[in-house]
Order: sequence, then C-alpha cells, then structure tokens
Amino acid sequence: MKKAHPLIFSLDRSRQQPLFRQLYEAVKEQITVGTLNEGDPLPATRTLAVELGISRSSVVNAYEQLLTEGYIEGVRGAGYRVQAVGELKHNARVPRAARRELHPAEALGENALFDARALDSALFPVHQWAKTISRLCRQEPNTMMFGEADRANQLLRQAIALHVYEWRGIACEPEQIVITAGSTEALEICINTLSRDGDIFNIEDPCYSPVRSCIEANHRRTHRLPVDDDGAQASALHPQSRLAIITPSHQFPLGGTMSVGRRMEFIYWAQKHNGWIIEDDYDSEFRYGGRPIPALAAFDKIGRTLYIGSFSKLFSSSLRISYLILPPQLIATFRHAQAQAKVSMLPQRVLAEFIFNGECYKYLRRVRKIYAQRRQHLLNCLRDQLGEFGSVRDHKAGTLLVFHLHRTISDVRVVEKARQQQLSVRALSGFCFDKSAWNGLVMGFVAWDEAVLSAGVATLKAIVQEVAGEAE
Repeated sequence: MKKAHPLIFSLDRSRQQPLFRQLYEAVKEQITVGTLNEGDPLPATRTLAVELGISRSSVVNAYEQLLTEGYIEGVRGAGYRVQAVGELKHNARVPRAARRELHPAEALGENALFDARALDSALFPVHQWAKTISRLCRQEPNTMMFGEADRANQLLRQAIALHVYEWRGIACEPEQIVITAGSTEALEICINTLSRDGDIFNIEDPCYSPVRSCIEANHRRTHRLPVDDDGAQASALHPQSRLAIITPSHQFPLGGTMSVGRRMEFIYWAQKHNGWIIEDDYDSEFRYGGRPIPALAAFDKIGRTLYIGSFSKLFSSSLRISYLILPPQLIATFRHAQAQAKVSMLPQRVLAEFIFNGECYKYLRRVRKIYAQRRQHLLNCLRDQLGEFGSVRDHKAGTLLVFHLHRTISDVRVVEKARQQQLSVRALSGFCFDKSAWNGLVMGFVAWDEAVLSAGVATLKAIVQEVAGEAE
C-alpha cells in the first residue's frame, strides 16, 4: 500500500485567514505545481491535525473543500488521495486581492413543477445568514446601519476576486469588478458602454431569451451563432461585428460545454478584429462530475473578455447580486458604472462575509450534492418513462435539463397541455431564431425532491403520448 505523501508547509497563526483555508491552499498549490501527483495518498485527518497542532475539524474542512473542487478523492477505507486535475492550471501568481484577508433567502411561492427559475428556498442557510447580519451589526454598526456603501462594495469585490480565482481560475483585482443588481444590469452596462445604436451583437442560437430582448430594447441588432457539440460556431461570426455574447461553460439552454479549440477561435477573432467577448457564466458553480473547467476569461491572456457572474442561482434570484469582471484596459471606460452601482449595501457586506468565512462554500457543497441527486433522478425518469419519445443528454452540469423530442412531436403543443396540468416546462424551440431548428422541453429540477419529480414525469408522459397520438 502506497505510503501517505508528507505535506511540507507551515501555518501562520498570526494571519486572519482561518487555518483550514491556509491548509486548503497549501495542499492545492502542491497538487497544481506537481509536488503531489495523481494517486498520492494524503495523511489521515487525525494524523495531520496532530502534526500541525490544529483541530481535526480544520483538516476535515480543508479536505472537504479539496474534494468538492476535484483535487482529491475519497477512497473507501483508505482516506484521501490526489485526483487528476485535468487541464485546469491556475496562474502561478495569486492576485493581490486573493491574498488579502479582511476582517433571506427568497421565499419562493408555489412554483409550478419544472420551472427552470425555481430554487429550493428550504436549503438556504437562513440561520447562518441571520447570525452574520447580527454579528456584523454589532461589530460594524457604521457600515451596516449607516450606509457606508463604499466599504461594503469594496469588501464584496475583494471577496469575489477570491471566489472567481478559486472556482473559475480567473486572476483579477477588485478594481476590475463591478457589482450589479442582476445579470441583466451587467449586460446593459456592457451594451451601452461598448456599442452604439445599430451595432451588431453575435449571440447564440438557441439562447437565453432576455439576452436577445435586452439587446434589441437598447436599439442594437442581433446576429445568430448556431450551436453544435463544440459550442457556438465562431465561423458564423458577423464580418461587421466586434461583439459576441456566449455561454461557454454551460450553454443555455442546451447545456453543453464549449471546446478549448472553439474558445481559442473566439479569442483569436477578438484579437484580430479588436472585438469584445461577453461571457455569461450564470450557473458555473453547479458541475456534478468530470474535470474542473475554467472560465473562458481564464483562457484569455490578451484581455478581450468581459465576464458576467451571478449569485442568483447559488442563493436566490431576489438577492439580485451579480458582477462584471472587466479586462484591465477597460477599467477607466467603465468607471461610471462602478460609481452608479444600484445594489443595496447590507447584502453586499453579508455576502462578502459569507465568502470570507467559508459559509458560502459550505452551502454550495451541500446544495450541489442534493441537486446532483435530483438531477440524476430526473435523468433516470426521463429515460425510463419517455425514452420512446426522445432523448436527454447528460452534461453533468447546471440547474436544468433538456429533453429532445422526436421531430413529429410538437414541443409547443406539449407545453400548452402541460400548463393545463400545472407543469412549467418550456418549449426549446421558443429559445431559437429558427423555431424549427430545435424541438424539446426545458425542465428545471433543483426545487423539488425525487417523489415530486417522479410524479411530474408520469404526468408529462401522458401528455407527450397524447400529443404523439395527434401527430399520427
């Protein structure tokens, strides 16, 4: 049996950073630089705790974070060992913001089953959120009670810099981050700053409908980029456009991941045409298997990508905190957007604390495990109950699934009948420029347990059978 690899590093108790975070970062660095190799066993949690003179819970928390991110794997009866990390290589230089340590959930109504916008509000850590508010109000009354919004905004930007570095491989400084009241506001800021009336935006087909509506409402034009197994087709980019909006990590609504080669095509295009790529990374935290995949912005070494991230899918849409990460050369251009932030001060400060103290990651680990179980259950139900009418692809990511119907079965007709049964499936064709290009059902699953999902699929099967019979 292979002997546990010694971990050579020291913990600094004088730092404000929690010991479990220091341990987590030290082990992760040894894995990414190759000091620890695939298959190397790690010391037992009790052994390492004694060697370092820290609590076992600190070691367990560090290992759990590494396990969640795919750096290590648990082996039944044998502890933990290093797992292959694939192509994800963090920049050797940790951004200055990531090194700096600083001192309600939406109560969803009874959303119709399969509503892709719904979240399970019962999973939100209400108690921890309330405790954080109470503690901050005692410790920082000026910030929390009297509206020192600049401090709250700065702290959250520093927290987000840490978050995206660890989860998405993006190295950035707080000055590059703009906090916005939702992804739509972030998109509007990009549209109005980078373009003028009549300019053309390349967007995916199919795509998130509000993206197209937002562009057209701001008097810009859209040009479709068909989507294949490698993602949006860069070969279809409009020759007179220098702007593209894409979802490379998890295409909406189809769910696929853009290949590395296709990502580089977009970056080369932006460099050649002095263009800009707007990356919408709306639910990147929810990946349930496979190798870690960095954001396109992490691939882009020439600074042509603007990155939009959101906490809406992680916590709640009512929290309405999203963020825009700018290339360094655009900071001055977007300075007006930073000054006109519309996000309330209090949730910014609480969210920053949630990230810094590890509550955000603890919550994410918990809900991702639950969502993975629900997703797998829905996949199994669709394949077992509806397999004769179509197929579903497993992209191992996201908060929705697409069931692709046979061409003879109208997705619009199924949706019409499903709504009569209080099922909120959506027609895939409705997300397309060409309504005949795709045919299927877009279904959310994260807000319901397995029993409810099973009942919903049974009802949906009867509806699909009825529509299929009409087509004969």
